[in-house]
Amino acid sequence: MPNTRPGYPEGYQFATGSLGSLIDSRVANGFVNWGFVIFRGVYGNDAEWDKFMSLYKASVADELYDFGKQEELGPDLEWTIIEDRDALEGATKEAVRARFLEWVAARSIERDGELGDKPWVAKSMPRFKYCLYVDEVCFKTIVARPGGDQTRGPQWRLAGGNVVIINGMHEDYDDDEYDSDDPDGDDEYSPIDGNTNYDVGWAYIDVIGYTELFSHLSSGGSDSEIWYGMVYRGCRPEKHPERVHGCGQPLSAVPSGVQ
Repeated sequence: MPNTRPGYPEGYQFATGSLGSLIDSRVANGFVNWGFVIFRGVYGNDAEWDKFMSLYKASVADELYDFGKQEELGPDLEWTIIEDRDALEGATKEAVRARFLEWVAARSIERDGELGDKPWVAKSMPRFKYCLYVDEVCFKTIVARPGGDQTRGPQWRLAGGNVVIINGMHEDYDDDEYDSDDPDGDDEYSPIDGNTNYDVGWAYIDVIGYTELFSHLSSGGSDSEIWYGMVYRGCRPEKHPERVHGCGQPLSAVPSGVQ
């Protein structure tokens, strides 16, 4: 197969709706698998981690259902969870980014599916440009609530919390390029993990809204425009997120075996 991106077929009608960019990107790139790689950074309670992942998967399935895209997008959603207690427990964001880039560099048809080894896939698809990281800070924010129904998911629903999104291309950026995004024009900021730049290359995001975020990251524009417009939005992660009381209950309250 030629080493060029397939592009849109003649007469292609662009998709509409909240997940339209994801659908269009899959067509243009010829690569259908999607979904963030998730790095596990907290290992103190395997049972609660399993509850979280079950609720997270059910939440994303509900989002696809609500958008009417479960049949079109559901079969190609890849849940890739990377666990390595020795290397990832409490790891820095920089260490996770490095591990993610190793994973990206190891692309293959065998692991990633048809066209998975093509260069444009890594440059175009969010799956190979951004990853998620769940550390202790994030894990403490996760809450759930009783709900659901017999046909669409568990009797508990993910209600809120935060995860970290890491920009795998961060080191390719020139910080001076974003001076216009800095409202104060300062050259140095309070250190975050020792980083005093305006853009630290990662951000806290809501655990709810996985599918829309992935679709937004699939949209057109430069990598910097997408990162600043869809994720960073001028908000440095200078404070740890906290659990929102009244939104739901901690994972310890969720019965074991939730699926």
